[in-house]
Amino acid sequence: ELRNPTARTPSPTTTCPTTIMDKSPTTLMKVSDFVYTDEADVTSEASFSSDESTASLSHWTSAINDVEIVAAAGTSTSGALAFLEKILTTVVLTTRTTLTMATMHMHDEIPKSESLQSVLSAAETVFEAEAEPAQTSPARKPALEPVAAAAKPAEPEATRSLRDMIEGRAWAAASMASLYATMGPVLCGVAASVVLNKLFGKGEHAPAPNGKTVIVTGGKMTKSLVICRALKAQGCRVVLVETSKYWMVATRQSRSVDRFVTVPVPEKDTDAFLKAIRALAIEEEACLYVPVCSPVASQYEALVADVLPEGCHSWSLSPEMVQTLDDKVEFGRMARELNLPVPDSRRICSPADAHAFNNELHAKGETRRYVFKNLNYDSMHRLDLFTMPCEREKLQAYIDKVVAAECGISVEQPWLVQAFVNGPEYSSSALVKDGQVLAFTDNEASISCFNYKHAAHPQIRGWVETLCKAHNISGIICIDFMVEDGTALAIECNPRFSSNNNSFYNNERYGEALLKGLSEPAAFSSEKTQVQPLAEAQEVNWLFCDAYYALSKPGYSMRERLGQLYTACFVNKDAYFDVNDPLPFLALHYLHVPVLLMRNLLRGNKWAKIDLCIGKMTEENGD
Repeated sequence: ELRNPTARTPSPTTTCPTTIMDKSPTTLMKVSDFVYTDEADVTSEASFSSDESTASLSHWTSAINDVEIVAAAGTSTSGALAFLEKILTTVVLTTRTTLTMATMHMHDEIPKSESLQSVLSAAETVFEAEAEPAQTSPARKPALEPVAAAAKPAEPEATRSLRDMIEGRAWAAASMASLYATMGPVLCGVAASVVLNKLFGKGEHAPAPNGKTVIVTGGKMTKSLVICRALKAQGCRVVLVETSKYWMVATRQSRSVDRFVTVPVPEKDTDAFLKAIRALAIEEEACLYVPVCSPVASQYEALVADVLPEGCHSWSLSPEMVQTLDDKVEFGRMARELNLPVPDSRRICSPADAHAFNNELHAKGETRRYVFKNLNYDSMHRLDLFTMPCEREKLQAYIDKVVAAECGISVEQPWLVQAFVNGPEYSSSALVKDGQVLAFTDNEASISCFNYKHAAHPQIRGWVETLCKAHNISGIICIDFMVEDGTALAIECNPRFSSNNNSFYNNERYGEALLKGLSEPAAFSSEKTQVQPLAEAQEVNWLFCDAYYALSKPGYSMRERLGQLYTACFVNKDAYFDVNDPLPFLALHYLHVPVLLMRNLLRGNKWAKIDLCIGKMTEENGD
């Protein structure tokens, strides 16, 4: 039988049958069992948010060593102090683990495993390699079945140069050292802010519980945090979901999160993921499912609506609409049919297609450049901006590069050529029901954006509203634009939340639109009632990113650097920091990111950057 739904306090070890697609109940695994050995296993864990549980230093140490995490009964340690204890203990343990793992690695005693268990507990034992489950998916039309891109196998250490083996690890170690060097001043600054707010601030108004439970996915990404806070402000019970690889996400430390749960990776085992989500929705009596997902996961999140129990609704688009909008060529066709401006785009399904198009441009004497890019999300090549027309040898060299990286080019992994547009780039995001835009924001953007300020571009909003109304869209869409000579041209659509939803951080009506928009869209669909970021909302940034650029970018005087640091710290709004909810900010920089760096230090993958916005490292063989 299901756990008593009236017992709202989650336990660290929860049993919940997943009898969705078969008759065999499955027990949720213990919190420390991060490896999925059964295709239907689900890992569940109580939140460590400051308003629900605290733990002593000794108990956190035990938890790291594979003992069930349980809040210390009767402890007098505050949530903030407990969290600081966790950080300090983690530093000691990860140092010990690094030395042990380095020794084991030299003797080839560590099996290749995606499990974080092997990192956290390697100082005690060697774990068996994690068997990757076979990918399955519910019976659907073949054209709509999500297809995960083939992962590039890890390159054996023996075939890599000494520089390749050292470089990534050296940068990871240097980055970790730099982060922890800031820990003292940052902790003092955060503590001072909290104390001053307690003494002189207005105080936080705790919302009255409304009896509704909402499931929010994508816990590693900042956009999930702003959604959790918005829904908690409405009085909801918020359950945050992620995969086991990201057990350490900063958002789970938020006061807005009542429970944190890890589930199977959808692209590896779709059936297990769907079963786990349904079981969780039944157990929690959830009324709303908010999919905050990565590019590859949007296909799988679209399948969730069909397995949710009665009374629980999803903000995802339909699987058919996700597939259409995610295809840049199909998206362009939809727009042209409505006479909406888009740049010329062509699908490229083979190296021969690429050469044929390049030859066509040369024959026409075409002066406009065309960007050659992967139709699928490609974290390592999305910044290349390779353009045609070009010399045949140059094109062939680039094709050889991407083929060697197993990124296509084929019918299964098509690429795209798209006319290059000169002008500022914008990103838009809309919450839509039955073709009516309920919440909207846009911002001037860049190819790797870490600053968001609502732009209120009238032409862009009109473009989005026209498309949504014509196709009666319901769900979440993000459309990117380039504005050339005063005309906004849509270059792509991403059928999922954009990180520019952080601009809603101080608008309580955003949470209201998320909670009630599916059932009461008329309350938000008019010109006057549509939800947009408030005029007084500050530019949202990631403080450490702005500080890094202010100190490292060449060409600035000392006065200019100090001015940029002042703006980053005291003018802009950090996406994570809230004086009434400071733990996610600390967890991001001293737990979440260090664990990613530690993982890279052990594996030695080549990596390009730490993306604080989406909570990931852009690295080879990454996700």
